[in-house]
Amino acid sequence: MKLTYAPAWKRLFAFWADMVVMSVMLTLLSIVFEIPPSMDGWLSFALFMGYNITAECCFAATLGKRLLGIQVVRHGGAAPTWRSAFYRNFGKFISPLPLYWGFIRILTPSFPQAIHDEVARCFVVEKRGASNLDPHVKSP
Repeated sequence: MKLTYAPAWKRLFAFWADMVVMSVMLTLLSIVFEIPPSMDGWLSFALFMGYNITAECCFAATLGKRLLGIQVVRHGGAAPTWRSAFYRNFGKFISPLPLYWGFIRILTPSFPQAIHDEVARCFVVEKRGASNLDPHVKSP
């Protein structure tokens, strides 16, 4: 079965949905644990990494990706490992350099993969296209 890459607009809306979820979580954590505003940056970073890595390893998708029917896979359609999910999400801090080129690459028609996806050897695909992938496929 052919691998179907997720379109850039779905990836963008999934990202926005996840930002809403994380903003609510950040606000609740700050209120409940009375975290000073000076620690908001570190808490945001820890929440971003923890949420994304855990969701991608356990479910192959964050809540935003699940809502839009896309998921993250490695070669052969396997869910990301803890290591690849870490590389992928830490790489999201590198993708904006320079001039957001790492994200703009998603718009290329031949191989829509961001730098953070490439570093982790992962792909964001339509969920229906990823479920029946041939495990012997080396690359999409």
